[in-house]
Amino acid sequence: MLQQYDRRPFLDVLAEFIQSCPSQEDIKKFSAKYPDRWAGAIRQLATVGGFTEKRELNVNVHVTEMSDSQLEDALTKFMIENSLNLPAVEVSATKPLINNDADEAQT
Repeated sequence: MLQQYDRRPFLDVLAEFIQSCPSQEDIKKFSAKYPDRWAGAIRQLATVGGFTEKRELNVNVHVTEMSDSQLEDALTKFMIENSLNLPAVEVSATKPLINNDADEAQT
């Protein structure tokens, strides 16, 4: 239901806030005076910038019964349905996911 609301009226207000951005010196003074608020501001900016806490999603797929292309299609569909933008990861059945070469070199 919230997706039906128009966000355009807030763009002018957002533009005004962005144009009123504090200077670097103001930010330094703010962080020295209110380190807790500065940390909160960093978290908020990081969140809107795309950095979020780990999301846990429960997935139950019978991968042993799927071909590689079916698995890739299922992953793509899942990512789209859950609005995920994850980096592409190449998984190979012939290569181990964990490289133990470094451990062997130390021993």
